[in-house]
Amino acid sequence: MSAFNKTTNIAFQKFGEVYSESTSKDEFDDNRDYLTIKEKTLDYMYIADDYTYFRVKEGIAMLVVTDDIDKEPETFVIHRICKIKPGLLYNFVSITDESIMEINTQKPFSRVKLQKPFVFYPYSSSLTVNQILGDYYVVRGPNYDYPGEAHNYWEITYIDDGELYTNIDGVEYILKPQEVIFYAPGQRHTQRTKTTCSYLTVVFDMRIGVTDANVLINKVIKVGQKQGDILSFFSKSSQHKGPFLANLLTTSVQMFVVSILYHIHEKQSEQPMNTMMQHKYQSKLLGEILLYIQENIYNVITVEDICMKFSMSRSSLQALFNDNLDVSPKQYISELKFSKAKQMIKESTYSISEISRICGFSSIHYFSRKFKEKYGVTPTSYAKSIG
Repeated sequence: MSAFNKTTNIAFQKFGEVYSESTSKDEFDDNRDYLTIKEKTLDYMYIADDYTYFRVKEGIAMLVVTDDIDKEPETFVIHRICKIKPGLLYNFVSITDESIMEINTQKPFSRVKLQKPFVFYPYSSSLTVNQILGDYYVVRGPNYDYPGEAHNYWEITYIDDGELYTNIDGVEYILKPQEVIFYAPGQRHTQRTKTTCSYLTVVFDMRIGVTDANVLINKVIKVGQKQGDILSFFSKSSQHKGPFLANLLTTSVQMFVVSILYHIHEKQSEQPMNTMMQHKYQSKLLGEILLYIQENIYNVITVEDICMKFSMSRSSLQALFNDNLDVSPKQYISELKFSKAKQMIKESTYSISEISRICGFSSIHYFSRKFKEKYGVTPTSYAKSIG
């Protein structure tokens, strides 16, 4: 799960609900308390015997929640007024330096100490390209021989055509087209050719951790299409002038380095290739199914319809939804239909009977009964409450 899923994401529904200002005003306004949070590390969780309402008044905050103290908690960026169910373990961390929460707990709550603290790690760059000191695209003829140098900056050489022989601290490497080598600060390196060779060299200052630096140095790295496109963009940009040229060039090199590191770590992953391919296939298939549901949400949609449309078994469809969305296909369709119906009631464009028919419910009586089971009020009462 992404660290930046919102409480409006369907995955939050197993923990609680999300409301607009109008639909929960009475419940939320009574007995409100204000809570200032700065924490990024949590040593304990709250637990309440009743529903808890909350929202963020200032800043950006994240809900940390679980139904079992031994489980890894899930996280949701708090969006709108939220209500979580009784008996859940929850707390908040501030994504910004400080956040102010408005919280309403109907009954007293207690604290439960975590055996292992929860730590929120902000998304920040682990490396930074500070400055480009030079970039050169050169074509060397046969028998070119550069005696070598060592300097205090990073340097990359990317081969466009031909072959380049380079020696780093006494070890020789052969670079072929679409391959790159990194020279770290202080590494003495030579370059020579046997045939014509064209290549790009970039010298730059970079802040990078020792672990990541060791991943890059002393190896010839094959450059993929995405990394090659970044270098092409860098080369084209470096030929122009403009107020943001330095930003473009440093950002491009930083993207290139990060992309190379990501690709290397991905290849070193223990996940088998067939599993990654399967995940890619499942993501694409799920996207197509969700789009089909969205486009037909105002019709009667059954699990059997989806299975027939996408030539898959019922069990495969169930597994696809459960593995990726933590809900069944039937529940997903139901949640989306009620979400659409609720929005239409708010907009007051149609009568309750018309909304029931438009959203594909079998009858207005069935719609009203299920709506009340889900939201605690009938559609008519809900319409009056927001009117």
